[in-house]
Amino acid sequence: MFALKKLVFIGVATLFVASFSVSAAYNYSEAFEKSIYFYECQVSGEKPSWNRCEWRGNSALNDGKDVGVDLTGGWYDAGDHVKFGFPLAYTATMLALGYVEYEDVYVKQGQKEHFLNNLRFVNDYFIKCHTSKFELWGQVGNSHLDHGWWGPAEKMTMERPAYKIDTQKPGSDLAAETAAAMAASSIVFKRSNDAVYAQTLLKHAVELYEFAEKYPKKYHESIDNAQGCYQSWSGWYDELVWAGIWIYLASNDVSYLDKAEHYYDSLGVENGTTTRKFKWAHCWDDKGYGSYVYLARLTGKEKYITDAERWLDFWTCGVEGSKVPYTPGGLAWIDRWGVLRYASTTSLFALIYSDHLRGTGGDAEKIKRYSEFGISQIDYILGKNPSNRSFVCGVGNNPPVNPHHRSAHGSELFVMTDPVNNRFKLDGALVGGPDQNDKYTDDRNNYEMNEVACDYNAAFTSVLARVIGGESAGNKGITSIEPIQKLAPQEQIGLDIRSVNNQEIMCAFTLPKSSPVTISLFSINGKKLASLDDKTLSSGAHSLRYILPASLNSTYIIMVKAGENRFSKMVTLF
Repeated sequence: MFALKKLVFIGVATLFVASFSVSAAYNYSEAFEKSIYFYECQVSGEKPSWNRCEWRGNSALNDGKDVGVDLTGGWYDAGDHVKFGFPLAYTATMLALGYVEYEDVYVKQGQKEHFLNNLRFVNDYFIKCHTSKFELWGQVGNSHLDHGWWGPAEKMTMERPAYKIDTQKPGSDLAAETAAAMAASSIVFKRSNDAVYAQTLLKHAVELYEFAEKYPKKYHESIDNAQGCYQSWSGWYDELVWAGIWIYLASNDVSYLDKAEHYYDSLGVENGTTTRKFKWAHCWDDKGYGSYVYLARLTGKEKYITDAERWLDFWTCGVEGSKVPYTPGGLAWIDRWGVLRYASTTSLFALIYSDHLRGTGGDAEKIKRYSEFGISQIDYILGKNPSNRSFVCGVGNNPPVNPHHRSAHGSELFVMTDPVNNRFKLDGALVGGPDQNDKYTDDRNNYEMNEVACDYNAAFTSVLARVIGGESAGNKGITSIEPIQKLAPQEQIGLDIRSVNNQEIMCAFTLPKSSPVTISLFSINGKKLASLDDKTLSSGAHSLRYILPASLNSTYIIMVKAGENRFSKMVTLF
């Protein structure tokens, strides 16, 4: 019985999605392909050979060294360089979900290899983090240290402590969401004829789920540095439901579907009622909403159908006197911070559920309403809005060029204001989005509107696959993924700046060829204080010493310009 339900679940999108036609006014294929590419811009650790992002290099190669574990790899969270395990696992789950639902689109669009490369990369990191059955490293990097520094990942020098959950300091939500990610990914790799890797992921998922069940606690109470960024407001029952669904789908073990249904009864309710929550969105924190949809499809039980439709009605026609606010231009605007991630994620589930209704002879009005909602939000993101602009970097008309992203900005002075415009194109990145009146400013200082993040693009990638799969007409793909300027890695000249005493520094580097060289002194805020040298030097090693102004006694930036390339490093006088 349950095996049959699984077959219906896996095939329903493929069987019925093609009957829905949408306008080809926007290049959904280009957005889809570049959205996958975006994750290659977020890479941490050793840059793999298949990575297409020319302006990124190796970074954070000592992650985990402080605890004696190799924790290199994975993706940086957003425009910063912390690796937060909780939203990262959510990201991987939602990316894998898209492939499970719409595999044929990834194949036909020529994105299968790129997608699998990226999904394996992040799962390899999860494997590194799961060091024993009941031990999971859930974060690398201190949010306070990281967010207090601005510069490319390749030039980070701050400490990057690692944080874990274990039996003494558990985290059910983190463990269960990582289980969901690895279980969903195992389906992807099993379909791609990598049974060994798929089984490895599933084994980790099962162990992590047991960890989550046996040691119930919110993860941020164990990893307190995550509290200011990714606190688990919804608790852990939603992750136990969500992960139970995915382990069931990966293993066909009905006991995990039973667990999902059991924990479902502990999901959150609206204040002062017994009604399941419906006034928010499926997101890195709360997976209850997507669970409504998946359990409705898997079991056909009325309580799940009721909860799923109440939630989607809130986002479309309104329910019980409540409806999500809309901007004048038609965007479902539920929150000022990263509003487009919520709209695109809800669009994905609205389309999944609409296709399910279509495939099972459901209500025609709901099919139409949920479908039109899903498409309308994606079209808004790609340009059907009062500003006639795209909110995806490198895609469409007048896209953002200055997202809040340290590495794409590429400041060699380690300040947000220099250079004025980002040095590198962050193609495919979905920015936070406009205010409630459709107003938007392409300003990297505005992190609510203009930051990007792994979780922003996760469901967005998947829903684009669905939209492409539902098109009646062809759609051209990528025209180019090109950087504004190629990265000049610091290791090209091996720049080393050292303080000799409280007034003198030593500047050492190696030139690959004879070049005009200028050496300048800047304040930590990017203000030029002095020119130290300006001359042509021969190829080879150079070691130069400079006496600085007597008034200096703090941390400064030395910039070396050799030919067309610039290199910089901070130095603290003592």
